[in-house]
Amino acid sequence: MRIDANLERSTLSQIGVSLLLLAMLLTGNPVLANNTFNVAVEYSGEPLSVGRHFQFYEDSAAELELGDILLDRDFGERGLIWQSIEEDVPNFGYTDSVFWFRTAINNITRDHAQLVLSIDYPLLDQVDVFFLRDGKVVRSFMTGDSRPFSSRAIPHRKFVFPIALNPGQGTELYMRIASEGAVQVPAHVMDQERFFLEDMSELAIKCVYYGMMLVMVLYNLFLYASVREKAYLFYVGFVSCFALMQAAMHGVLFQVGYPGLPDLHQLSVLVLVPATMLFACLFSVSFLDLRSHSPVLESLLRWLVLASLMCVVGAFGLNYGSSTRISVLLVVVASLLMLVSGPVAWYRGQSSARYYTIAWLLLLVGTTSMALSKFAVLPSNLFTEYGLMIGSAAEAILLSFALADRLNGEKEARYLAQQEQLRATQERMRAEEALLYTSTHEAVTGLPNRVPLFECLDRLVSEKHVPRFAVVKVSMGRSDEVAKTLGHDNAEQIVAAFARRLCLKVESMSEAMAIIGDKQVVHYEPYAFLFLLELHHTAGLKNLLAHMRRELSAPIEYQDMLIDVGTLMGASIYPDHSDNGLELVKQAQIAMGFSEETEYIYDHSLNPYSERRLRLMGELQTAIEQNQLTLHFQPQLDVNSGRVVGAEALIRWNHPEYGYIPPMEFIPHAEQTGLIKLLTAWVFDHALFALRQLMDKGEEMDISINISAANLHETNLVRNIQAMLSKHNVPANRLKIEITETAIMLNPDNALRVLTHLHNIGVKIAVDDFGTGHSSLSYIKKLPADEIKIDRSFVTDMSVNPDDEVIVSTTISMCHNLGYSVVAEGIEDSTTLAKLAALECDVAQGYYHSRPLPFDDFQSWLATLAEQAPA
Repeated sequence: MRIDANLERSTLSQIGVSLLLLAMLLTGNPVLANNTFNVAVEYSGEPLSVGRHFQFYEDSAAELELGDILLDRDFGERGLIWQSIEEDVPNFGYTDSVFWFRTAINNITRDHAQLVLSIDYPLLDQVDVFFLRDGKVVRSFMTGDSRPFSSRAIPHRKFVFPIALNPGQGTELYMRIASEGAVQVPAHVMDQERFFLEDMSELAIKCVYYGMMLVMVLYNLFLYASVREKAYLFYVGFVSCFALMQAAMHGVLFQVGYPGLPDLHQLSVLVLVPATMLFACLFSVSFLDLRSHSPVLESLLRWLVLASLMCVVGAFGLNYGSSTRISVLLVVVASLLMLVSGPVAWYRGQSSARYYTIAWLLLLVGTTSMALSKFAVLPSNLFTEYGLMIGSAAEAILLSFALADRLNGEKEARYLAQQEQLRATQERMRAEEALLYTSTHEAVTGLPNRVPLFECLDRLVSEKHVPRFAVVKVSMGRSDEVAKTLGHDNAEQIVAAFARRLCLKVESMSEAMAIIGDKQVVHYEPYAFLFLLELHHTAGLKNLLAHMRRELSAPIEYQDMLIDVGTLMGASIYPDHSDNGLELVKQAQIAMGFSEETEYIYDHSLNPYSERRLRLMGELQTAIEQNQLTLHFQPQLDVNSGRVVGAEALIRWNHPEYGYIPPMEFIPHAEQTGLIKLLTAWVFDHALFALRQLMDKGEEMDISINISAANLHETNLVRNIQAMLSKHNVPANRLKIEITETAIMLNPDNALRVLTHLHNIGVKIAVDDFGTGHSSLSYIKKLPADEIKIDRSFVTDMSVNPDDEVIVSTTISMCHNLGYSVVAEGIEDSTTLAKLAALECDVAQGYYHSRPLPFDDFQSWLATLAEQAPA
C-alpha cells in the first residue's frame, strides 16, 4: 500500500474536473534527447533547479540495481538509453515504472560549499540517492514515503540530502525513484544555510495556513457550544479533516505525528479523504436547508454521506487501489453535487448560499491550478504551488462567513446600518483631517508649511515667552539647475533628501524650537526651509550657522550621482530686527541672499530696498574713481620663526555719511553691476604700490590680493595684472592671488585655464577658505596652486573643539603631501598658535598677531616687530 498516490488523488478529488485532467495527462513523457552523459549542475553560489540537468532512464520492469546502471549492461544489441529532460520539474504522471536519474554536481566557486539536494515532493514512495566520486559510491541514502522517517538523510518533511564540495570539486549523482503516485521530481541544489532559511519562510506560510484553519475550528466550536447549531459542528469536522489531509500531503503529519509508522501514514490519508467528504456533505445538507429548497439534492447528498462513511470503514480493510478508486469516485460525485447545490439554494432565495457557492468555486480554482502545475500544464509559482492551501483557506473563511450570515441576518442589518453611520462619520473626520493636513503640510516632504509657521511666530511674539529667537532660512541655491537638469520629479526626490538631512541636524540642536507638534522644520517654499532657534545671546550664532552649513553642504547621493545643491543660509533675530513674524522671515530671506560665500545674519544695511543700500549702489563707482576706498593689510607670519612673510590686502570703504561699509555689503553689488573689474583694478594698483614701498625699505614679503569668480571671466585679466606688475616694478613671484574654493568650482574649466596662465607668468596662487566649498581632491590637484588657506571657521575653535582640530590636522597633512604650503586664518590666541605649530602649519594669520591695519599703521607695526626681534 502506498500513500502518496492517494494523497495526490485526494488533492484532485476535491473537484471532479481535476480527475478528468489527470486521465488526459497519464501518457505524457519528457522530450527525448541524446543518450550521452553530458549533463552537469554547475554550482556558482546561486540556487539551481536541477530538472533540466538530469538524464533519466525508465526501468519499466523495475529490475535494475545501481550496479547494473553503473555497468551499463547490455540489453540485446544496445546498452541503456538515457534521455534528457527539458522541464524544470520532471513529471511522468502515474506509472508503475522505476525511474533512474543521473547528473554531475560541480562546485565552480572558490569556496567550500555546504550544499543540499532537495526533492520538494514528499509523496514519493522510494527515493534512493547515490553520490559517486572517481567511479565509487561515497554516500548513499535509501528513503521515501513508504519507509520510516528515520531513513532520511536529514530529518525533514521533504527529501533533503547533504553535499559537501571543495572548490572545483564535483560529484556524480544517481537517483532511483519509484512511486505508486505521480512520479515528479522537483529537485534543487542550493547552499545549506540558504535552503533552511527559505524553508523557514515556506514553513511559516504553512503554519499561517494551519493556524488560520485552527482558528476557524476553535471559533466555530465556540459558536456551536453557544448556539447548538449542527451546521457549525459539521463545518468544524470538514475544516479539521481538510487541514489534516493537507498536513499529510505536506509531510508534516508523517514527521511530527508518527515518523516510525509509514503504514499508518498511508492509512491516515485513505481515511481523511472520505472523512472530509462525509462532513462536507453533512454541512451542505444542514447549511443549505436542501429539504426546503431541493429535496432531490438533499436525498442524493444523504446517500453520499452513507457512502463516505463506508469508505472510511473500508480504508481499514480494502486494499490500497480499491480504497483509492472508491474515494476518487466519491469525491467526483460529491463535488459535482455540492457545486450544483449552492447555486440552486442561492437562486431559490437563500442569500447565505452565495458564500457557499463562491467558497467551493475558490476551492475548485485552487485545486485545479495545483493539479495542472503538477502535470506541467501550468507553470509552477506561488499560487499554483499553494493553490490547494489558498483555495481551502479561502473556502474555510467564506463558509465561516456564510454561517455567521445565516444565523445573524437580522442583527446584520442593524449592524450594517450602524456601521454605515459610523463609516460616514469616520470618512468625514478623515476628510477633514486630510484637508487640514494638506493645508498645513507639504506633500513632497511631509513637513509643515508656512501656515503653522506664522501661527507659531504670532504666538511667540504675542505671548513673549521666548525673549530672543532666530528665524533661520535654508535654501538649495542650485535648485533651478537641479530641476532643469534632472526634471521635476527627480528634483522633488532631492528636495526630500535634503529635508531629511536638515531635519536630522535641527533635531540634534538643543536650541531648536518646535513649530507644530514635534516638528521643528518648515517647508516654506519649494526649495527653501525655515526653523527657529532660541537664543540666550547672539555671539555664537554665526559660527553655529557656519558649522551647520558645512554639514548640509555635503553632496546628496542620488541615482549614483553626487548632487551639489548649493546650500544658502540667512537668519534674522527677534526682537533685534523686528517684532513681526512676516518681517522676520523677509529679513532672513534678505540675509540668505548674501550668503554665497559665508553665512549672514540680517543687518538693515543688507536690505536691497533700503534707502541706504540704494544710495550706496549709486555711489560705489564714484568712491572708486575718487579714491574714497582704502586698503588695510593683515600680516602673515611664519609659524616657526615668527618672521613676516606676507600680508593680505583687504579693501575698506569709509563712507562720509554712513561710516564704515563692510566689504560684503558692496562687493556683491560690484559683481552684479560689473563694477568688480574696476574695483579689482583699483585694489591691484594700490596694493602693488604699497608693496613697492615695502620692498624699497628692504621688506621681503608677498602681497595677497583676493579676486572673485567674476574676475576669472575677464578676457584681459592676466594682461592687466602683468601691466600692473610692470607699472610698479614688482616681480611676479611677490604677488599672490587668492580665490575661494567656491568661486573656483562655479566654472572649474575656466578657473583652471586662467589660474594656469597666471602661474605661468610667476604669480603665486592660493586657494582661500579651503574646506567650505565642494571641490574634489582630484580637481584641486589639477590647479597650479602654491598655497592652501584653511578657513577660519575650522581654526578659531580648534583649541576647544576636537572635531575642528582633526579637520585642521588632516588638511595640513594632506596639503603637505600634495606639495602645498598651508596658511591658517582666524588665529586669536596663543593656544591655537601652539597647536598649529605642533601640526607643522606653515603660515599664521589672525587677530592674535594683528588686525588688518591701514598702510601707515602696518609699516609702524613692522618697525615695532623689528625692534622687538632679538639681536
